[in-house]
Amino acid sequence: MQIKNTSADIPRHLKTIVFGPPKVGKTRMSTTASRPLIVNAEGGLLSVHDDGVDYVDVRSHEDVMGVFRALRDSAEHQAAYDWIILDSASEVAEISLAALKQAKRDPRQAYGALYDEVPAMFRAFRDLPYDVAFICKEERKKVGEGDAERTIYEPGVAADKLGQRVPYLFDEIFRLESREVFDKEGGSTIQRRMQTANDGRASCGDRSGKLDRYEPADLEAVRAKIFGPRAE
Repeated sequence: MQIKNTSADIPRHLKTIVFGPPKVGKTRMSTTASRPLIVNAEGGLLSVHDDGVDYVDVRSHEDVMGVFRALRDSAEHQAAYDWIILDSASEVAEISLAALKQAKRDPRQAYGALYDEVPAMFRAFRDLPYDVAFICKEERKKVGEGDAERTIYEPGVAADKLGQRVPYLFDEIFRLESREVFDKEGGSTIQRRMQTANDGRASCGDRSGKLDRYEPADLEAVRAKIFGPRAE
């Protein structure tokens, strides 16, 4: 039996899901990370066009796993990048589902394989020796009836059962939102922030216990708040 201590053995890498509505700035958040590499399944990098962010395109399950192996095995990549941004995990899951539907005659078999394959893939990326952010689309659902009916917001990942399983793989789950903030002179600015705590509507969570309910939309700042400044 090997006794360990949490103070020494907790990994110093942040593993997070960031989800939110369309056009809220999820991809743009990659520019707040130190030395990021975007694993680009979406094809939409216009928001970071002028920021000089490195990226690699993936269009198939084989592409995704090829990137995983390169990041896992290459000391050069590990020296070059601090953050891996999977943009988006939702699209990666859809790519896998499409391939499985082609391979399986029975759609039920495709979904059954999806529930095994995608969590295993996400676990593999999560456990890479980098800080990792999984960008997800937002799934909105109506729950309750009558006066008790409300909308809840969750990470969307290809299928309901899969969406219920994936969040348990991560320590931090943030919902990115934007709001208009007015100043004393009557002007306004758009402020983006991350919700870190579940309020009964948004499925968020902060396992570290170190974050406020809302944090600025800044991945590196959140990482520093949890682990302290990054070692040079």
